[in-house]
Amino acid sequence: MIIRTFFLLLLGAGMMLSSCSGDNSAKFDIGALKDSLQGEIMAVHDDVMPKHIEIQKLKKELDSRIDSLKSDSLIIENMKRIASLLDSAYHSMNKWMYEYEPMGSEMTKEEILEYYAEERAKIDSVRTLMLESLNQAQDILMEEE
Repeated sequence: MIIRTFFLLLLGAGMMLSSCSGDNSAKFDIGALKDSLQGEIMAVHDDVMPKHIEIQKLKKELDSRIDSLKSDSLIIENMKRIASLLDSAYHSMNKWMYEYEPMGSEMTKEEILEYYAEERAKIDSVRTLMLESLNQAQDILMEEE
């Protein structure tokens, strides 16, 4: 009798463990993967988003300098090019934020990896454009002081 009861308890525990470790753990792993990848993307966003305001400030300063310079057309053209680059960087962040949508856990692992790899490439590109445009604007403004 004790052996039979022990066997039934062991069988029941095994069934419970196998049902708990089935689809639920796969969904948990996919959810954790999605959350991790989304966190990486948002960390890049959060790193460069404060520079969004700095871009506008430098753009205004460049526009003011362009208006005040009348003699050296080469400098003016370079400043206009950098001002355009600042605009592009500013709008690329806005576009990325508007289009970005975190995906749900109902996606497969491959779909999640593909989607977040694409989004990571996009936000990395935005980050690069923002930092390069800021550096160029700061450099030209310091040269013209």
